[in-house]
Amino acid sequence: MPRLRCRRKFVIANARVENCAIIFCNDGFCHMCGYSRAEIMQKPCTCNFLYGPDTKRLAIAQMAQALLGSEERKVEINLYRKDEMAPCQFMFGKNIGLT
Repeated sequence: MPRLRCRRKFVIANARVENCAIIFCNDGFCHMCGYSRAEIMQKPCTCNFLYGPDTKRLAIAQMAQALLGSEERKVEINLYRKDEMAPCQFMFGKNIGLT
């Protein structure tokens, strides 16, 4: 039976550490960005390792503000794959209330 690709691509971060380090990413996220899980683990959840020339500073600031705040927020941001192909548009969403 062929392996199904994940429709949702996501990371989970630890908000209790200084840089909100990524503690899990699913296979879909790894495939989408071109990095292995080992390369992604413990990176900041802002995914600054995926920033490129078309990543807007306003979107970066909005994402950082959302991480500091306590409300849910969605931000569209252009991020780049490891192989630096054309940017992919990502939707960053912060979910609140999970412990």
